[in-house]
Amino acid sequence: MAVRIRQARRCHAHRTNGIACRAYAINGGTVCVAHGGRARQVRVAADRRLAEAQAFRVCALEMARTQVDRKLWQWAREQAAAEVLGLPVERISRWHVLEAQRRDPRPGWDDPPPAPRQDRRYAS
Repeated sequence: MAVRIRQARRCHAHRTNGIACRAYAINGGTVCVAHGGRARQVRVAADRRLAEAQAFRVCALEMARTQVDRKLWQWAREQAAAEVLGLPVERISRWHVLEAQRRDPRPGWDDPPPAPRQDRRYAS
């Protein structure tokens, strides 16, 4: 179960004497409950901000996973090309991979790069 960590965001409102309010703002909001945080439109906006932040985190995680999958795919192709051409892996370039594919038409060379994974939690 995920633990919710409170963001230490302070209220942006000011008191009647001009001093900034030092209370914590509601989660996802910019004001505390004393300065309008209980209002429906403020809670809706705060919930929307929290949902957008969650979606951004999920997208960033999926992008990172896709980049790792692509790097592993490229690494495997470079390893196979180094084996076919008899070169060290450090010297392998895209041209070498294409040349190895031309010389040794084994299955798997034409596999497309990995596509982004589908997260079952958000599938429709």
